[in-house]
Amino acid sequence: MRKKVMQGIVIVGALSNAIILAFMEMSIWLIIVMTILYVAIFQVLLYVLEPRLVRAERERNVQAYSFFRDLKDAKKATVTLRDGTIYYNVTFEGYANKRDAKTILLNVHTVKTKKVASTVTEHEVKLFDIKDVKKIQ
Repeated sequence: MRKKVMQGIVIVGALSNAIILAFMEMSIWLIIVMTILYVAIFQVLLYVLEPRLVRAERERNVQAYSFFRDLKDAKKATVTLRDGTIYYNVTFEGYANKRDAKTILLNVHTVKTKKVASTVTEHEVKLFDIKDVKKIQ
């Protein structure tokens, strides 16, 4: 969503730049070239700065979501979602995407029994969907 908003801002800026150049009675080719350059420069700038923006957002998530630090520190935890779903024996495995700071990966471990081996299921969960985290270990 943030990426689409940023691209929209770049397009609006390019259009306003083209309108200003048109009022200055520049040639049409110069307006087209300047608009393409404007879009290219700002898209590259956003692409270069995006990892820093994601890193800053991840640091803000630790402060914004009080349970997040407990989830990262715990070897195993119990996670309750806002819809009432409860995951037991959960470990935090990082983020779902390297450019995403809102969706995390949770591995849910099942208990090993004599007949059934333990399994691990991976769930992608949005941070705002988590209601509570309790440390087990």
